[in-house]
Amino acid sequence: SEDIAQSHQDFLANQQTLTRNLARLMQIQAGSILDKAFLTKDRKALYSKEQIQAFTRGDHRICFGNTFSGFGDRRIPRLPNGELQFIDRVVQVEAQAEQVLEGSTLTSEYDLPDQAWYKNGSLKSLPHVSILEMALQPCGFLSAYMGSIKGRESQDLYFRNLDGEGKLYLWPTSPGPTITNHVKLLSSSSLEDVIIQKYAFELSWGGQLFY
Repeated sequence: SEDIAQSHQDFLANQQTLTRNLARLMQIQAGSILDKAFLTKDRKALYSKEQIQAFTRGDHRICFGNTFSGFGDRRIPRLPNGELQFIDRVVQVEAQAEQVLEGSTLTSEYDLPDQAWYKNGSLKSLPHVSILEMALQPCGFLSAYMGSIKGRESQDLYFRNLDGEGKLYLWPTSPGPTITNHVKLLSSSSLEDVIIQKYAFELSWGGQLFY
């Protein structure tokens, strides 16, 4: 019938669109083409704000390609989004994709907005909760990059911070607009439906280590 024929044509058209999009995404991930939507203005980001935002919304394919393809549309652990996102770009990764290896590192940046809910109008102080999120969110991104949850496609998993220590060394004398974080995986272990990872981090601001 005409309805069946039209449905078949619509199905084929959707499949062609999906195939083209997947091919383009694979090219972007492989670095064979440049897509302005995935690059920062200075072109130094390995993962841009747009890619990270896609990850925070649950669209892991835009950020990590086929790493979590086995999960389908199932929810995977992701970072906070909107005004609670405290990572803008990843500029360096020394790790193997989809391999959890102790000693893996990642360097990220966060641009302090001119107006933010957590600022009091100056850079003389920031609430501790915002500094903690700047420190912790890149750890979650590195965990995802390493494919820490692969093999657990039937489970619903979430990021949780169990404990930790932080030390405020100093408040920068000449703070700039960008805070840099360098994180390192110290250990990773799993038991049944729990994965426990331990990280170290160093927050720098204006070229000074401060937390």
